[in-house]
Amino acid sequence: MQADFEQSSLDVTKLSNYPYVCQSIQNKYDFQNREIEQGYLKNLDSELRAFVGEQKITKQLVNRRQGIIKHLRKILTNKFASAKLTSFGSFESGLSLATGDIDLCLEFTGEVPKKVLKKIARMLDEDGMEDIKIISNARVPIVKFID
Repeated sequence: MQADFEQSSLDVTKLSNYPYVCQSIQNKYDFQNREIEQGYLKNLDSELRAFVGEQKITKQLVNRRQGIIKHLRKILTNKFASAKLTSFGSFESGLSLATGDIDLCLEFTGEVPKKVLKKIARMLDEDGMEDIKIISNARVPIVKFID
């Protein structure tokens, strides 16, 4: 039985170093109709530990992300005088993964939010950010991008 996220279009070829993890994700190991072998569980445990170990964020990556936050705080507070940029989520709590994102919140007053989103997107583009997307119809409007 797989959870909803396991039934997504996950590319298991990226997990080729973890055959037991792949079998479990692809539902190719029958847990219900046979006794679970201790060797299988031991190997699966070993692969999961190795995989999680690879996902740990490095000090160098933490420093880079902190630099990005500092840079964005500077350019956004220069553009919007009353603005305050704060980080939150897994990066701020220290639970971020190497492939994780940075959640940021920009608080401001005196400007129309949709206009601010467009200004932010333009500033990010000029600053060399990629894949910039404005999601203005979300409950809390979002600008997503890749550094």
